[in-house]
Amino acid sequence: MKLTRTIALAFAAFAAIFIAPASDGSGFVGGRYVTGQLLVASPTMGDPRFADTVIYMVNHDAGGAMGLVVNRAMGSGPLNKFLEGLNIDTEGVSGNIRLHYGGPVEPWRGFLLHTSDYIGPGTTLISKEMALTVKLNVLKEIGKGNGPRQSLLAFGYAGWAPGQLERELATIADEQEELFCRRQLDWMRETRMAVVVSEEQGEVDKFRKWDLDITPHRRLMKEGIDLPESMRAKPEYRNMQTMALDDAFKAEEHPLRVAIVCAMWLTGFDVPSLATLYLDKPLKAHTLMQAIARANRVNEGKNNGLIVDYCGILKNLRKALATFAGTQPEGEGGAIDPARPDEELLADLAEAIALVRAFLEDRDATLDDIIQKTGFERNAAIVACKEAANENDESRKRFEVMCREVFKKFKACINVQGVNAHRSDRDAINIVYKSLQQDREKADISGIIRQLHLLVNDAIEVRPDGEGYSSSTY
Repeated sequence: MKLTRTIALAFAAFAAIFIAPASDGSGFVGGRYVTGQLLVASPTMGDPRFADTVIYMVNHDAGGAMGLVVNRAMGSGPLNKFLEGLNIDTEGVSGNIRLHYGGPVEPWRGFLLHTSDYIGPGTTLISKEMALTVKLNVLKEIGKGNGPRQSLLAFGYAGWAPGQLERELATIADEQEELFCRRQLDWMRETRMAVVVSEEQGEVDKFRKWDLDITPHRRLMKEGIDLPESMRAKPEYRNMQTMALDDAFKAEEHPLRVAIVCAMWLTGFDVPSLATLYLDKPLKAHTLMQAIARANRVNEGKNNGLIVDYCGILKNLRKALATFAGTQPEGEGGAIDPARPDEELLADLAEAIALVRAFLEDRDATLDDIIQKTGFERNAAIVACKEAANENDESRKRFEVMCREVFKKFKACINVQGVNAHRSDRDAINIVYKSLQQDREKADISGIIRQLHLLVNDAIEVRPDGEGYSSSTY
């Protein structure tokens, strides 16, 4: 993942933005210039153009700021077909290209964000590690194998007028949102990743031809990964310095949370906490069903698994379901279609949200105050919704089940046009739900323990040694 003209004003408010350091450490947060940094949208971002986005800051100075959204892929296809559409010669070009949404400003303009090992016409260095090229002839070089090592093609960009980004960075919507985002950033910073591939003879030379070094990854696979201090303090991990990769990935408390695999771990590797599976490899039949099952194991706090399909497996999935799940209900022939109509998915989501709203309104609380109000009034609305849910143990459990249904159905609609109409409701429900979970984790039970000790003391009768016992020999 990771200048063309005067920066234009792209949008009026990027309400709560946090700075995540890029790998090269460029830019300086203290001075508020954040070139080379990542901006992460807050969970309550209401603008659908920037909800759930991560923006790489290409430039930020006194004249304004420019960034590219790096986590919204729009589609992919053969590179030569794409170049033909741009009237660029395709002789010797091969491979595919993936297009990304870069932002709402000038969406017809293309930008290639890439590693700095390539410098060509139209290239601007962002840092020691990253560069930006605006002349799309570089794509021809990529197709011939002469381009940068890693790259991302985006159309459009996000822009800020002079001083606008500084003002937005200086303000946070409210304290609770700030704490939530900081916890998210801490979690992301500590997250570890690993490459897991089968070993083969001559692999070092094979990877070197692709300018890749497999040696540190192989060492990690053989020797294991370090344990964090928080785990070493626990009795079961005492005196352990490292842990095997597969054991670390299965341990929920270990920060190894992302594994890039080729064939290993795709089948028969059981990790109940695994929540998301990204598929960039054609699979079919039993292998496909086994791979999908990796993310669908039941685990506490997990509603469902999420499969992100980068290579179009729906056709193969239909065939696999026809083979391994049988025919459709009531004897109808043909394969079972795993994809429900968009209208049904949105209707299910709206119904789930309506149930949560009705639950709260019956107890004189409302989601609208969380969505519309700010500051102390918003905090008071969050507390009111929590108190409504905490009426008793049964009401709290019921509320949490309804919240999880909303989250599950929102995920099912994530790529459906029209889902953003429900995003503010989902975000408000998520704030209440997360706050309830935090209260449970921080619950102080010392008073209950003291009362329990008093009950035990009152129930125990202390006698002198031997008093009340028979001296007979048994």
